[in-house]
Amino acid sequence: MRLSIVPEEFTLVLYDADLVRSTVEEVAAAVGFPDSVEVSLEVDEELAQPLTGSYVDVRDGVLHLWYSGGNVEDTLRARHLDPVRARREFAMGLLRGMDRLDPAFHDAPADDELTDAQRALWDVAAEGRAERAGIAMRPDRARYVYRLACGFTDEADAEYDRLRGGAPTSWADLAATAQRLAPNATTPRTGRRDDLRRRR
Repeated sequence: MRLSIVPEEFTLVLYDADLVRSTVEEVAAAVGFPDSVEVSLEVDEELAQPLTGSYVDVRDGVLHLWYSGGNVEDTLRARHLDPVRARREFAMGLLRGMDRLDPAFHDAPADDELTDAQRALWDVAAEGRAERAGIAMRPDRARYVYRLACGFTDEADAEYDRLRGGAPTSWADLAATAQRLAPNATTPRTGRRDDLRRRR
């Protein structure tokens, strides 16, 4: 796997860059990420809990993953990496990156332009695939976050099950579903800040 990690050595947090690398490689193999695609992973070690945000982008065929340090931080041990959380986060990023590499998703907006409903739906689809690949996820929390963005309705629950059971066929499918469900949202935000990178 062609993988570059920024920073090459962590100084503000007690993360082991070699462990981060091996975790990404392990997860990539599990989810079937193509070896031919170069990946650049940046972890902003200045952003700790509770600041969490991630960003997935594809530029010139290279997958760029950005995470706040808080995304992979152990909630019980500040400044330490939580390997289980890291596996979840990296799996989600790689899977959404695989979608962005798919021509059926070429018209998907940048992460910081997604609505809460669009991001929630995309995350649900990615989490389902990650779980089937053997990555330990948190389905109860995922369903609650999804419901905040898409509504506590039977229709929203049916779409949750559909997307978690299989990948969306295209960005058009995901966007149309989000537009239909968004009016049922109970909160304008789901906690994740996808604009953190831009604000840095």
